[in-house]
Amino acid sequence: TSFLSIHNAAGKAKEKAAHTGGRLRESAHPVLVFAESALVRHVMTICTIYVLYVPDIYHVTDPPLRFDTGMYALVFVCFFVFSAELLCLTFLAHKFFNSFLFYLDLLAIVSLVPDVIFLFTGRREMAGTHYLILARAARMGVAGTRAAK
Repeated sequence: TSFLSIHNAAGKAKEKAAHTGGRLRESAHPVLVFAESALVRHVMTICTIYVLYVPDIYHVTDPPLRFDTGMYALVFVCFFVFSAELLCLTFLAHKFFNSFLFYLDLLAIVSLVPDVIFLFTGRREMAGTHYLILARAARMGVAGTRAAK
């Protein structure tokens, strides 16, 4: 089932009017239909797993500095994918803006900023700050919530 289902008013923050009976309406925007496709969900899951685990494993193994750019370039690609998803859902999905999942997505994107800054500045101490590890876990919470629906 899609994660754009109608929630009850007793505490669910993400009510979507673009659904009828668990399916997207035929009049739903084509970009929203694509954003809700299985392909996009799989790409989002892969990106989520990558940004949650690969940077930590990378830092533990302490590879040569010449590999940093490639690893952080993929983090930037995931940052772009997450940002595109957030913008798409914010503007096209009914009542997504200002919902609980909106703020989880936003927190997850902000947590990637230090890693993205490294790509453009080359300052390794900016990347992988441990203060935002909990915020990255929010991304996994979003993925788990969407997978459960």
